[in-house]
Amino acid sequence: MFSKSFGKTGLLGAALAASLIVGACQGSTVTPQPTVAPTDTPTAAPTDTPTAAPTDTPAPTADLTVAPTDTPIPQSTDTPSATLPPGVVACSGSASTKQAFADQVSHLKFALYCAVLPSGWSVVNFAWDYNAGGFQVHYHSGSKTINVWEGNVCLLSPNPCTGVWNPDLGSQAFGPLTGDLSGSAGHWSTLVNTANPKVLYTLTGDGMTQAQFQSYSAAMHKFS
Repeated sequence: MFSKSFGKTGLLGAALAASLIVGACQGSTVTPQPTVAPTDTPTAAPTDTPTAAPTDTPAPTADLTVAPTDTPIPQSTDTPSATLPPGVVACSGSASTKQAFADQVSHLKFALYCAVLPSGWSVVNFAWDYNAGGFQVHYHSGSKTINVWEGNVCLLSPNPCTGVWNPDLGSQAFGPLTGDLSGSAGHWSTLVNTANPKVLYTLTGDGMTQAQFQSYSAAMHKFS
């Protein structure tokens, strides 16, 4: 058998082969070279591109149309002017108030009236509306008040057109004009209609007798 024929010759051959292999291994020893670790190539960090901050775009605004407002003129203590227009001299009020009355003549194209009241009365304020075409004055003396509306009075604010004055007491003078008197219990009104539906005259009075109110209504003075 194969195992028996191997004998000493086989053992020597095997030993020789082993020695050759060992010698070969010793003669070809390779000195390992150090391996350089790869270095990372620095990569530039990305820089954020600055983004312009959004700016608010103003919202479009509508063109505003300013509604005409009443311009109050307080009673003034100015030194009387020597050049007051003759038409306003008789009006109750200070010189500056009378001049302000006269200034309305060129703007309001209808006849204007002022109150001529006893001593103790004063003008609290007056106002005008050139768009509507109206003029109003507020007078007072203690607890008594007189209010005058002239022109397109139902478009003024406040206006006398929303009030109800009862009962009808007949005709009543408003300066040279004739209107209708109504009221009771200390609240009185004179209303004058003209041929122009946009020109009315209204006088109201509170805190006085009917006779007092009628005298104030009859004394209204035309200054334009």
